[in-house]
Amino acid sequence: MSKLNVAFLWHMHQPCYRIPDSRVFRLPWVRLHGLKDYYDMLSAALKYPEIKVSFNLVPGLLEQLLDYTEERATDRHFLVSQKQPSELSEEERCFILKDFFMAHWPNMVEPYPRYLALLEKRGRHFHPSGLAQISQRFSDQDFLDLMIWFNLCWIDPLHLQLRPELARLKAKGKNFTPEDKDWLLAQQMDILKSIIPAYRKAWDQKSIEISASPFYHPILPLLCDTETARECMPGAPLPQRFSYPGDAKDQIVNGLDYMEKLFGQRPLGMWPSEGSISQKTVELISQAGVKWMASDEKIWEQSLGKAGRNREDPGEAGQLYCSHIWEQAEKTRLFFRDQQLSDLIGFAYYGWDGQAAARDLVGRLEKKADAFGSKAADHIVPVILDGENAWEAFPQDGQIFLEQLYQQLSQSTKLNCCTFSQYLEQGPEPGKMSRIFPGSWINHDFSIWIGQEEDNRAWNLLLAARQAIDRQKDSVGPAVMTEITRELQIAEGSDWCWWYGGNFSSENLEDFDSLFRSHLQRIYQLLNLEAPRELFSPVSLGKNLDVLINQPID
Repeated sequence: MSKLNVAFLWHMHQPCYRIPDSRVFRLPWVRLHGLKDYYDMLSAALKYPEIKVSFNLVPGLLEQLLDYTEERATDRHFLVSQKQPSELSEEERCFILKDFFMAHWPNMVEPYPRYLALLEKRGRHFHPSGLAQISQRFSDQDFLDLMIWFNLCWIDPLHLQLRPELARLKAKGKNFTPEDKDWLLAQQMDILKSIIPAYRKAWDQKSIEISASPFYHPILPLLCDTETARECMPGAPLPQRFSYPGDAKDQIVNGLDYMEKLFGQRPLGMWPSEGSISQKTVELISQAGVKWMASDEKIWEQSLGKAGRNREDPGEAGQLYCSHIWEQAEKTRLFFRDQQLSDLIGFAYYGWDGQAAARDLVGRLEKKADAFGSKAADHIVPVILDGENAWEAFPQDGQIFLEQLYQQLSQSTKLNCCTFSQYLEQGPEPGKMSRIFPGSWINHDFSIWIGQEEDNRAWNLLLAARQAIDRQKDSVGPAVMTEITRELQIAEGSDWCWWYGGNFSSENLEDFDSLFRSHLQRIYQLLNLEAPRELFSPVSLGKNLDVLINQPID
């Protein structure tokens, strides 16, 4: 029977949290997601050898994982966790009360009586100015239990199965000892150390495929030219023109070089940051030797003039569900994610029974296979989404859903779960594209990252720093220029403007704002120039006065 190809791509990404010229990460999300997502996502797929999936690993994320495991840096939350409660300053006690409930409360706090009691003792709603008074109600044992629960709740259930001592610690529940905490933190480092070797081994054995994104996850079309946004956002006000295609090329090539050095082989595929592409960026990615890349189906629609198409029409679906060639970059195949199926996993299935959600997804895929009939094997359905942030909203961190999904896929007589490279090895006939519409996976435009007042301010500050580098580049040595370039590339990352502009809210907005500006400030410092005054005032115009901590950061 002709089977429909299905390609899952799980995207793993975190921005650079390192405070410039220090050994400290301002936020702990690389460590926490490393404990909760990266190893278990791979492990779930490897349980079913006939299931082949792809993982997109951002080099900037891997760099930070190695910073932890090779003891080049750690985060503030880990440093505070290492202290005994009696050693904590008032500032540190307030810091713990503010940040050590950063988790998905329904699944990661409320099921555990002691953790929930500590949350209620602090209060679900609070004003930052009241934390010092609240801290007086907390004993040293309260703080010790809170420190352990925060560090314990982010550890995936898989690790509790693999390390029974962790399960016993969780079952203990309260009245933890300093020795419990020291042991737990050591276990965290062991887990982090296991991640990259596990992916390397699985890729070497061809059990998975690993693709990459540009090094520090920039929005490539906007690096090439912010005026590109005018095609997909014709009425939006834009910042001063930023046009540095050379920076985009460096982010692409440096990312691929880093991956090859770390894993011993060069990725054949790329997920451009946020699925954002334009004609220039497809050209640059192809020139870098990338064999395949992916974006969103809405970009395909806009590129071919098929907006408003009938998704259920087999003819229209057949044109989408294949590889594609753009006539000016014929060495690279393009794939476009099925937006509906990808978003069901990312934004809907968390409220379902895991088995029922898996059955629904597999049923939808099998229906597509039936529509293609004997030609199903010619087609591929790309399912591409964030591989980390959705799972805390799922029961058991998504473990039930993923197990059921892979099991049902492995049993299906209509579906073949493969990697993108495996599909291309079959020599499928590609679709042809004469143009590439610029945009991202969100709204097929760049409105998350440009066009709002805060976003445009950030781009103007980035441009000023970039121009300062051009003016002073001949006056600094190679080693200093290497550090300057690194700070620039970090500042070019997508995550800063993700939080600017009021599109999303975060209790850590101040941290993101400060980090962005600190990388630009460091550039001026290395150039021996005085930084503009604007870099010492927040870019964000928002005011975070009343804080409700209940969601993790992207």
